[in-house]
Amino acid sequence: MKIAIISANLGNFEKHIDWVEQKVEGADVSVHRFDDKTFPPRKRTMHPRLQARIVKMFGWEMAPGHDYYLWVDSSRALLRPDALAWFFEKGKDKDLVLFKHPQRNTIKEEADFIKSKLSHKYLDLRYAGELIDEQLKAIPDTYVDNKLYASTAFFYKDSQKVRSFLTAWWVHTSRYHAVDQLALPYLVWNHNCSVHELDEDVYNCEYIPVVR
Repeated sequence: MKIAIISANLGNFEKHIDWVEQKVEGADVSVHRFDDKTFPPRKRTMHPRLQARIVKMFGWEMAPGHDYYLWVDSSRALLRPDALAWFFEKGKDKDLVLFKHPQRNTIKEEADFIKSKLSHKYLDLRYAGELIDEQLKAIPDTYVDNKLYASTAFFYKDSQKVRSFLTAWWVHTSRYHAVDQLALPYLVWNHNCSVHELDEDVYNCEYIPVVR
């Protein structure tokens, strides 16, 4: 069994923090932390934030040949030796492990929040002009909008179904809106992925502490 841990700090947005070695019994664990040297900037066509989504959603191509993958945003760190094992135990029999969003509960709530905060400098610099209304229209009425996940860290079992889900996630993120949480619950549902939902507060989870 092989497990890959994936992260991307493109554009040098975050300070590099050394991680604690991760072990899972019976598993060969490899760590792939992409930066501008290992995944050079596409300066003429792509912002580093969007380019990092390639690593996030195509980890199975960036580090092929693994049975499971853990994505961790570069603003977080693995400082406990049992962090990967915690995710693995939650997700070894599921397609995905995802954190429930601790503050909002639906795609619409997230969209309304983003719209209301675009005057804030942080969000305006990153997301002004994104196609949020078009993305909402692309989600069919047959979908019941009753979930929202935080995409800061997630664990998945490699399969063709999950690869199709991740590819569709990239399409939504690059086509409509860079806030990838917007499409996430719909696409999980649309691809019939089984999920272990984490109740832990993603902002205060001891397994992936904030180091920004």
